Amino acid sequence: MILRILSIAKLVLLKMRRDKRSIGLVVVAPLLIMTLITFIFNEKPGTLQRVAPAIISVFTFLFTFLLTGITFIRERASGTLERILLTNLKVHELLIGYFLGFFIFALIQATIVTTFVLFMIDYSIDSTLINLIIIIFLSALCSVNAGIMFSSLAQNEFQMVQFIPVFFAPQIFLAGIFVPVHEMPKLLEIISKFLPISYAFNSTKLTIINKVSIEEIIFDLIILFIFSVIFIIASSLVVNSQKNNK
Repeated sequence: MILRILSIAKLVLLKMRRDKRSIGLVVVAPLLIMTLITFIFNEKPGTLQRVAPAIISVFTFLFTFLLTGITFIRERASGTLERILLTNLKVHELLIGYFLGFFIFALIQATIVTTFVLFMIDYSIDSTLINLIIIIFLSALCSVNAGIMFSSLAQNEFQMVQFIPVFFAPQIFLAGIFVPVHEMPKLLEIISKFLPISYAFNSTKLTIINKVSIEEIIFDLIILFIFSVIFIIASSLVVNSQKNNK
């Protein structure tokens, strides 16, 4: 099973390396956006310090979600997934293989975003850097699996793009970025507990601004991992259903 999964991951890596659009999403898009943010906040270090957790949380999720979702839907549209599923490969092996391939590129994106922001705010290297690395790792893990799940539901790239505001808009407004979660109406506060970016933002904010230990953000990290598991299980169920209906 492991060899089959690794072979799928290798296939994904090779295909994405040859795809200029994918390389653009992985490297060029984050660099352009982060450069723009650099110019915007260049003379406002105090403001940047406050918004840094939001930039890291939102853009790590957004870039990874876009890359994974659009690339996976292309694989489906080209018939690659169907051909692979005609073999003895199981759906969960296929999805794990794709996840591993996407995850490597997702970490590259997340590293670009985080490095830019930490450099801009003159982040002091200390023990909390390990916390931040774990947060970025789990955020990328969650976002990759979310991208696979939503692309499994979409029929084409346009539908995949339509999922972006559906998935991100509520999270951006309810994650506590603009208004602290505890100051929101009770219903919105409850909804925010079911949104992964809420936990990514809160743990990132506590790490960068408050310099807390990992014990104080362990709950957020566990929830991010649980979201990742939920997304990949949902993806498996959707792909299995689509396979059985054909």
